[in-house]
Amino acid sequence: MSKKSEITNSFIKIFFTNLLVLISGVLVGLMLPKIMNISDYGYYKTFALYNTYKSIFSFGLSEGAYLWISGKKGIIESQNKCSYAFKIFLLIESVCAILLFSFIFLFNGFNVSMKVIMLLVVAYSFLSNVGGFCSNIAQGIKEFSLVSKLNLFSSAWFILIVSVFTVLFYKFQYNVMYWMYPVSLVLCWLIMDLIYLKSLKSWLFCVTDNIERSLKKQFIVKLVKMGIPLLLANTCQTFVLTIDKQIIAIFYPVERSNLFSVYSFAYTMLNLITSAVMAISLVLFPYLKEVNIKTLEIYFGKIQKGVISFLILSCSAYFIAIPFISHFLPQYYDSIEIFRVLLPGILFSSSIAIVFHNYYKALDYETQYLKQTVLILALTLITDLAVYYLVVKKYMASNPILIVYASTFVLIIWYFIAVNWLDSKHQLQHKNTDIVAVASILFFYLVSGIVNKWYIGFIIYLLYSLGIIYFLLKKEIYGYMRKRHA
Repeated sequence: MSKKSEITNSFIKIFFTNLLVLISGVLVGLMLPKIMNISDYGYYKTFALYNTYKSIFSFGLSEGAYLWISGKKGIIESQNKCSYAFKIFLLIESVCAILLFSFIFLFNGFNVSMKVIMLLVVAYSFLSNVGGFCSNIAQGIKEFSLVSKLNLFSSAWFILIVSVFTVLFYKFQYNVMYWMYPVSLVLCWLIMDLIYLKSLKSWLFCVTDNIERSLKKQFIVKLVKMGIPLLLANTCQTFVLTIDKQIIAIFYPVERSNLFSVYSFAYTMLNLITSAVMAISLVLFPYLKEVNIKTLEIYFGKIQKGVISFLILSCSAYFIAIPFISHFLPQYYDSIEIFRVLLPGILFSSSIAIVFHNYYKALDYETQYLKQTVLILALTLITDLAVYYLVVKKYMASNPILIVYASTFVLIIWYFIAVNWLDSKHQLQHKNTDIVAVASILFFYLVSGIVNKWYIGFIIYLLYSLGIIYFLLKKEIYGYMRKRHA
């Protein structure tokens, strides 16, 4: 099989798996707010928010193993070293989990509900971090079928659990409690971990006695040094993308207000869209790592145009969401405007996460990417807090939507810093795509802001999107058509 066919097949596997993930995400994202009261939903989203930072406790070891194993030759030696790394990783995760469990039990600052949520956060973090290490190894050795199968399993699990909850709600008038869905997530990861451990046992449970003690230590130090920049960059990236939500959680806690629940639902809708395009990111890095720099430069413009085209088209989902939320989830009607402000930001945030970050990793620019994310994190924090204290708190305390605008503006700055730095090192084609991305976000805000009828707005924006996609991809479209008729 040619390299191009291998990449295409891997992408197709992950993409169609992600379609089911998307369907399950739609079901979970839209049904949970319906079958939980708004306060319980707020507690669940608090659980979800704190779990976005779970990777901190990998201490760079999982990320380092991923970078090290990708494109690695020599299976036996790699398996021995990988197995030793996993044993050390499992020990570290176990110690952290025990310490955190003990602290939460002894800490009196949480009410009962928050204490339960935090305990579930620790359990989920432990199991998902172990599964994340296994997933990184599977991706690094290109076992995408295993990753796909477990994604399918988790999607089917979520659909089953939410279906059971829905029956309980509608048939027996039983409100789903805040802790029930997080418990099901913990159980899901427990099952997935067991499957990963069995499937990757030749990589995770090799005899490592033949590795000298000094070499073991050197290897772990090497992985941590490789992984720390990626871990910190990923963590800072997560903070940047969620900091406005975190600020709202602090100043509008779920115990006192439903505002956090409303904002969280808007983010849930956003995540449904971004999850569909993450198939590219899963497949991209192991293959980028194997090609030469000239090929990377040629691929960049094509990958970027494809990602931006999909994201521009996906923004049309806003117009469809309006009637759906109005009729099906009227208690979350206020989230529509928040979703409108958030949605165009995915043109920049997803481009950064999927294209730019993978290129920085493939070209060994992780340290530079880390510097950028730290800078952007500081800028986002300063901007959001300034907007809150200078404007929101004084003049519009009941609606902190300006914080979301501020975060979106910083995302645009980050996009141009990231792409222009890469362009300064390599010959990249991106200018037209950059102009289209900025024009599209302005056009979206214009149409969604002045057109009152959702279906008219949808038609106008859809026609615009199709025209832009043709403009960006016409060379690829004609090339494909010539091959079909050759």
